[in-house]
Formats: sequence, structure tokens, C-alpha cells
Amino acid sequence: RTSELDDTSDEERISEKEAPNLNRIQRHQQRKNNHQIRHQRRRINKFDDTSMKEESMKKLRTR
Repeated sequence: RTSELDDTSDEERISEKEAPNLNRIQRHQQRKNNHQIRHQRRRINKFDDTSMKEESMKKLRTR
């Protein structure tokens, strides 16, 4: 009986440990995506030609 209880508690412990890791991975990916978008926009803003800027902005929106 005690061994069964130990097994369930171990499984619960594992799931508790994994949950924050998943959140951390998701947060990291979100941060990476936000950074990439910001970087792309900054690069677009360097263009003097407005038509070029508009075209590249359209590409960003469709992505």
C-alpha cells in the first residue's frame, strides 16, 4: 500500500516540476518572437523609400 502511494506522489512531483519548465520555454519563445518582430520593424524603418517600407510592413502583417 505504501509503495503505491509513493508512486502517485512521485508522478505528481514530476508533473509539478515539468509545468514551470514548460512555462519558461513558452515565455522564452514569446520573448524571442517579440525581439525578432521588433528587429524587423527597426530594419524596415531605416528605409527612406515609403513604398519599400509599406511593402515590407505588409509582409510582416501577413506572417
